[in-house]
Amino acid sequence: MKTKLLFASLLLGTQISFAQQILNEDFDSYTVGNVASDLTGATAGASGWKIFTAAGGNVSNFKFAAEASKGNVLTVTTPSSATTSQMNNAGYVFKDFPANAWTGRTSGNNILRVEYEFYTGTEPASLSNHRNFTASANNLVAGYNYDPKTRILSGLTRVNYQGQVGLYLIRLGQQGGNPADLVLPADTWVKVYYQIDYSTSKINYQVPSLSVSGEIQTVSLANDAPVEVDFSTLGLTGNTVGNTIKYDNFTVSAVSSTVLGVHDAVSSKFNLYPNPVNDVVTISNNENIGMEQVMISDLNGRTVRTYELNRQAEIQLNISDLNAGIYIFNVKTKEGTAVKKVIKR
Repeated sequence: MKTKLLFASLLLGTQISFAQQILNEDFDSYTVGNVASDLTGATAGASGWKIFTAAGGNVSNFKFAAEASKGNVLTVTTPSSATTSQMNNAGYVFKDFPANAWTGRTSGNNILRVEYEFYTGTEPASLSNHRNFTASANNLVAGYNYDPKTRILSGLTRVNYQGQVGLYLIRLGQQGGNPADLVLPADTWVKVYYQIDYSTSKINYQVPSLSVSGEIQTVSLANDAPVEVDFSTLGLTGNTVGNTIKYDNFTVSAVSSTVLGVHDAVSSKFNLYPNPVNDVVTISNNENIGMEQVMISDLNGRTVRTYELNRQAEIQLNISDLNAGIYIFNVKTKEGTAVKKVIKR
């Protein structure tokens, strides 16, 4: 089941092979330590990365750090302070696009695609938000907002809502057919991407592992050519504890159509019904794709059931003994893994 966003309709696309890469970072080539030394953002640090805080931050809030099984990652930490001016302080680590990277793109590549992975962590005491977003010279264009305390991931863009243009958080989940908060599993690396269509002024959000995919209309982007991408942190009122978010495998590209990953393409071929389900769920597809395994996990990433199969194209699974809630079905096939979200009543 594909998720509907607030004011959104589903958008499916096709994989293309002529993306123009603007930025590509796995952070492995950087020396472990501070990203930069100038908190004003005037002087760049490693490979053009810059940092900025208005007050209360420290250069040590932005680091390249070694991470087991990941190589090096980028870490962004919320400043901890009991001082009002610092509790509301925002910090940024950002990188400018290379000169003419967007304005000189191939004709037709009018969609900016931003992809990265981040670690969701455990529920901290910190009151903070962490964001990744694309900015023009004038505005924040689009991105994601993550609250590590609640593990809620939201879209972020400017919307004309009931005649008021403002920066809104977009609910990415769905409950009973209505928009709802999307709560990510704890202690998990999650891959996300968003795509900004400069031809239609629409933003496409995708979280492949949770089968979240949809689009929303933003305001006109005619005067908002992208110039940089930021990773930011904001300590909220009352915060006294620092919180660190880790990022890896960050890529920015100019493409001609909305891109789906391999899992998304395979997922679109499978049907799981009924959904919501009380007891027996049927998994089928119209292309006679043989299923090798079905693994069911909860939203905390725990595997609750695994079925080994013999290349069946359709199966029925009795899940009546599972607790009510939302589950992720990973259907392994020779073509890739289909990922579906199912509501168990």
